[in-house]
Amino acid sequence: MDQKRQKIDNSTSDSKILKYINSINTAENDKHEVTDYNEDWLRKTISQIDFNFKENETLRSKYPYEPLKFLGTEANLNSLLKDLTNFAISNDESLPEKLIKLLEFEKLFRHENDDIKYTVTLILQDLIQDEESKVLELLNEKKILELIISELDRCDNEELLKLVIELVLILSGHEQFQSKLIKNGQFIKFNNYLLKNNTEDNESIIDSLLDIQYNLITYNSSLVLKYNQDLIEILLINLSKLQLDSPEDSYLSILITNLSLLIKSPEGYKLFKLNEGYELFFHKIIHKSWGFKPTIVLVNSIFDLNSNVGQQGIIQICNDLINSNEYLKNINKSIKSYKNTIEELYKILKNLTFLLNYLKFNSTERIRLFNKLTDSKFINLLESLETLYDVFESYEFEDEDYLGNFDDGLNLLQLISIIKLWLLAEDTEIKDELLTKHKKFFNLNKTKEIIKGYKDELNFNLDNSESREVKVALENDIESINELMKTLNA
Repeated sequence: MDQKRQKIDNSTSDSKILKYINSINTAENDKHEVTDYNEDWLRKTISQIDFNFKENETLRSKYPYEPLKFLGTEANLNSLLKDLTNFAISNDESLPEKLIKLLEFEKLFRHENDDIKYTVTLILQDLIQDEESKVLELLNEKKILELIISELDRCDNEELLKLVIELVLILSGHEQFQSKLIKNGQFIKFNNYLLKNNTEDNESIIDSLLDIQYNLITYNSSLVLKYNQDLIEILLINLSKLQLDSPEDSYLSILITNLSLLIKSPEGYKLFKLNEGYELFFHKIIHKSWGFKPTIVLVNSIFDLNSNVGQQGIIQICNDLINSNEYLKNINKSIKSYKNTIEELYKILKNLTFLLNYLKFNSTERIRLFNKLTDSKFINLLESLETLYDVFESYEFEDEDYLGNFDDGLNLLQLISIIKLWLLAEDTEIKDELLTKHKKFFNLNKTKEIIKGYKDELNFNLDNSESREVKVALENDIESINELMKTLNA
């Protein structure tokens, strides 16, 4: 792809003439209307399509510079293809499979008229939406994915390009096509080119490409990086260009999500460090180009993978986070902003438990964090959250969402209780001061009861997990809580 795509001017294209012919050719269109969409109808329609295609091909070859002599057959061809979309309302469940076997998608998709390609793409979308495994298998055998990807480089019609990418997006959600799409060099080249040359003009296409990436990364992130080692660098370049006031921007969100998923693998984390990913994130916090949320999401993702990062790596990340200054300055503000959003609150509080667990005792960074977390403003903020989400007092059993709300609220209370334990276990002087100033909040009996329930939950998960990695993480959590409880009871 040597140059930036330009939207075509339909006023000078064949499609305008074709639309005109369609508008005056109502009688021709009417004779294709049927009500019984069965195999006979399908075979008859496809036979007419083949006839019109050959006739159009002959006329195009004979009169290449006289479009009025061949566009009539194109109008008929497009009309027949539109009729074919009625297979979707047929009572014959075998019709989609028969359509795939009978229709010559490749020659239709190679047609020079974009309206023909557009209608064929719509037919393919309808077929894939059916989600029947046999249908997907047949489309895979016909190499439909490779066919539509080959169109990406040739297409200069913006509306057709959007539709084709939407089709790739649908395919990317099906296992039959995911591995092929990941390994397809032509798609990788197209994807990387557009992401590198991202502009407002191709915004919707970029959004779809990022959604495709998400489907493929969640399928097999290691395979994605094996065939596209430039992807992390490209995502970081796109992130570096963003200057956003709102941390809720969907574009920023999907970039962060995809990057977070990629760095869960050892090779992804290595590429993230190699491309100075940390430096970018802390730079963005310091210069206030982003909100607080993106960094929390990404750092939590790294913390969740301490087996890849290593102990020293986590400690370094924790130190960098505190030393960025913006983290401590924004923690209270962020908690207030997301006070009524459990999912976001959970991420922030989870991040704090990581810091409390990994920052070295007596280090400058740990002292700075404790100064912040033992400040009355922060304690009062946590106390307001505990009151708001106290599942034992604030939730109505009659509420239809009771169970879900109860679980979410309990998860939040457990994190708050773990933070309490860390604050009380740091040293005797801090413990005595907190118990004196905030006696109600640091209710030890209530805290111990919540932690006991949390330990029971961890032990249950440990007994029922088959993943060695998960078991190790659960064992570490249980050991950490036991140590905190010993310190508290001493």
